[in-house]
Amino acid sequence: TNTGSTPVDGPLYLLFRNLPQGVYPANRGSGVSICLSPDTPLIRVALATLSPGASTTHEARFTDPAMTPISYTTSVLAGARP
Repeated sequence: TNTGSTPVDGPLYLLFRNLPQGVYPANRGSGVSICLSPDTPLIRVALATLSPGASTTHEARFTDPAMTPISYTTSVLAGARP
């Protein structure tokens, strides 16, 4: 949800912090942050603009070969790839 008072330009990047070792996002457009949060797994959420008060949802899929229980914290970045 955009809790600010101005529109947020996309795309959005959903960063996953504290994933268990060996667990990575498997969505199309997933990768690893190289700037603001180095080596943090992320997925790209294609979105033109998120208006104030508007929200969006996006399904996250993970590769988890060891079938480890998954927990994480997230951060959202907007604009150019982080």
